[in-house]
Amino acid sequence: MTPASRAVAYDLSGWSGFLLPTLLPSCARLAAEPSDSWERIRDRLPPDVGAFVFHVNLTDSSRCPADRAALARFLRSRGVRVLNDRVTDISKRHVQSLCATHGLPITRASKSGPPDELLIVKTDRNYGGKPEIELDTAVCAAYEIDAREVDPAPDHGYRVLPRRETEPSVWADRSLLVERFVANPEDLFYRVYFIGRHIAISEGCEHAPVKTIGRAERRRLLLFRGDESEAFGAGAPPDMRRLVDVTVRFIRAASMDFGCLDVVRDADGEFYVIDMNATPHWGAETERRILDFLRSGCDEL
Repeated sequence: MTPASRAVAYDLSGWSGFLLPTLLPSCARLAAEPSDSWERIRDRLPPDVGAFVFHVNLTDSSRCPADRAALARFLRSRGVRVLNDRVTDISKRHVQSLCATHGLPITRASKSGPPDELLIVKTDRNYGGKPEIELDTAVCAAYEIDAREVDPAPDHGYRVLPRRETEPSVWADRSLLVERFVANPEDLFYRVYFIGRHIAISEGCEHAPVKTIGRAERRRLLLFRGDESEAFGAGAPPDMRRLVDVTVRFIRAASMDFGCLDVVRDADGEFYVIDMNATPHWGAETERRILDFLRSGCDEL
């Protein structure tokens, strides 16, 4: 952005505690409303907008607004940098579909296979479907979101169990997804934050079946720019070079400009993207080096 321009976020989230306003305190929040058309949003924009971010905390954000493609075309025709307009589905099924389509490793499991193989049963929606359940009925209707209950158990009720104990009903339930349980002896996993070409990978360790970065012991931190001319991972530790490659390829495949990924690692050193999020939360995170590095990416917007 130029010094005279500003970032605007079209927002449907709790805003406070999310990564975007933490990175860009000056970012103007344009609250999403179910009745919005692209023309109405256009008329609410400040005159100095230089970057526009779709910041919609829904698994399916394709109707927020319904004509978001027209809005993106208008903004680009005015020279505005548009972020995440093509990120409208962050379901776990979509993550696995992207990986399969683009030759990346997948975790999605099939009903047939070794009876003792460990699987994990998850909600297909992001964050257990909690952002959707918090919307009122009228908003859900406007965005064509079907009502679903959420599992109140810890970690969204995710279950790790062998294939032979997986109920037949689970495989037919479209609100769930069954994946292979990927683990490594060191219990390492990864949270990837990025904006533009600036990518930060935080390695965590947690000795629990369902791992959460907020509870994890932090290990290594890798900061790099994903320039197309760069030899990705050349400066990374040898065991993380494949991680860098998978990360960059997934971000491009998903057409993501800003967000975070969750990545797991198997015992053979292969990496699997299992979650994508276009409205990452920051909360009580204390790793200032990530913020400082990503803010340098904001300067390029």
